[in-house]
Amino acid sequence: MKQTGYVEKDISGGVACSAAGMGEDPLLNYTKWCMCQPSTTGPSLGDMTLRPVGGKPSFGSSDSPRALWEAFTKHGDFSSLGEASTKAGGQGAVAVGTTIGPSQSITLSIVVAWHFPDRDFYGAILGNYYANLWDNSFEVAAELAAQGRLSKVVRDINAHHAVIAHPRNPTPVWLKDMLVNQWSHFHMLMWYRDGRLREWEAWSCIDVDSVHNDYQRHLPYLWAFPEFEKSKMEAWSTFAQHPDGYIIESLVGFGARVMDQPAGRLMGDTTSLYLLELYEIMRNSGNVSYVASKWKSATRAVEWMIKNAGVGPGSFGLPQRLWNTYDHFGFETHKTNAYNAHVYLTSLEAVRRMAVALNDTWVQTWAEEASLQGKEQLLNPITQGGVLWNDTLKYFVAHSNTTTQIFTDTLYGQMLSHHHFGHFTIGEDYLDSHLAYEWERNQDKYGMRVLNDPVQEDSIWMNGPPTWTYLQLQRGQLSDAAAYEPFKRMSENFRTRLKDLWNLRALTHTETAGTPLEHGNPREQGHYAFMMTDLYLLPLLSGQATNLHKGVLSLKPRFQPPYVLPVLLMNCEATLEATLNSNGIMYRLAVAFGEVSIPAGGLVVNDVPYKGAVALKAGEAIAWQV
Repeated sequence: MKQTGYVEKDISGGVACSAAGMGEDPLLNYTKWCMCQPSTTGPSLGDMTLRPVGGKPSFGSSDSPRALWEAFTKHGDFSSLGEASTKAGGQGAVAVGTTIGPSQSITLSIVVAWHFPDRDFYGAILGNYYANLWDNSFEVAAELAAQGRLSKVVRDINAHHAVIAHPRNPTPVWLKDMLVNQWSHFHMLMWYRDGRLREWEAWSCIDVDSVHNDYQRHLPYLWAFPEFEKSKMEAWSTFAQHPDGYIIESLVGFGARVMDQPAGRLMGDTTSLYLLELYEIMRNSGNVSYVASKWKSATRAVEWMIKNAGVGPGSFGLPQRLWNTYDHFGFETHKTNAYNAHVYLTSLEAVRRMAVALNDTWVQTWAEEASLQGKEQLLNPITQGGVLWNDTLKYFVAHSNTTTQIFTDTLYGQMLSHHHFGHFTIGEDYLDSHLAYEWERNQDKYGMRVLNDPVQEDSIWMNGPPTWTYLQLQRGQLSDAAAYEPFKRMSENFRTRLKDLWNLRALTHTETAGTPLEHGNPREQGHYAFMMTDLYLLPLLSGQATNLHKGVLSLKPRFQPPYVLPVLLMNCEATLEATLNSNGIMYRLAVAFGEVSIPAGGLVVNDVPYKGAVALKAGEAIAWQV
């Protein structure tokens, strides 16, 4: 390509650049400006490229953005700037135009690319991973401007949307809209030059990868980018595991300014959820050896967790005096709380199953004994000396120092139990009566109040309503509309009233909190992930049970054909389509991204095995008649 008009000049200690290439191929025309001297390093130093794709391009650079805007608004390009448009300036712009006739159409695109290789963390340059792949923004723009590349990007976006929110997916439109937009959370990801993957708790919470918050948001990464999950698991199983065995809350604590310097509180939902995710990776990947490689870390974690709760004669049996993700309410000051108790029992079941897979009878027995004692303590009625089960009104109280307070999201651990095991760790009657009372006391115009009787903070924490909806849908005691109601109220507040699905908050005001102007509005914590527990609804609605370590993927959708529903596995996005014909039902499993491998007879749809083996890559599908 012949380049013309490339110049550089020193401004404010940096370099401003512009270039206009007028090669034979108009697709190769570009404009580029560098913000600072390439000989120095720093997080704000790099370059950007604007590159037209199709049409007739026009380039301009100027120290005056007003001059660029006026030229464009008057002429639709920058030709009126003359030779000045090829000289260096503080701003650069590109326009692209074409002429089309009646009933014709054309797509005109402009690629915006950037390259800032020296990403920092509190001044320490850790770098961006993409600097290993491209030397500058022009290379990035050139790749995206290649023939058919942008069309493929659009096809990929549409393919992802079709997995999560296909037009023939019977899930309510409001829910599909909410769920498909949850993938916007990927904008929080920090991918460093050395390959480490990290995320802030939120852009308003300056700790990194707190285990309890990570688990609320981990599903899209597990399915679409499992490298992130493994990067965190590697940290948690090594330098972020305390010598006592527990997993330290965050890879960077509040106020810390060094990456991978773990700190935090003693939590009831860090060590337990680390163990649960280890099991999750095994059943979603089929890789038992991965668990074996982490088993020494896992057994240390189990030992700490059970010792804290106690097991054996005279022991308490449930997590004691531990924080959890609901950290405004002093739960750590009480002997135990119901939220931690249910998560603990689910974690123990995951440990038991991993021990069976590894033939570790000692850990298996220990987990079974701890689970039995924990359940006995959890279900011991208050009238008989228990601390959590109100046997008069039939619900779990929030913690051991109350006989009245009712907490939304008490049963988060039970939702996780059903998702991972297909059953609950306690009897279903306990769930039904608790859920009914939870809604009776905590319902709000905008979702569910977090804590009542008495109100301790008049707010809505956004992971509670999805848990309630999941459990009610699974139990089937209510209509689907009634089961969706609390989550729909919360979701629609953001979707249709606030119109912001890409900046979900941790907390919102209730209908009675503060002034009328505050009702239903965000309370704190932008770009948060509490609501992302709603993604558990995707496999629930598809009836998906994944046990690839046993060679089994079972699907039992909640809907009658026809439908197209998501199938989500570790590093695989796929769909199950069902259509009716004169011979019965035609099923089609199609992979959009990643790959899946299942042995013969391991794929089961509505209790009927597919006889053959499954080995599919992106773009491939199988179909069969039943």
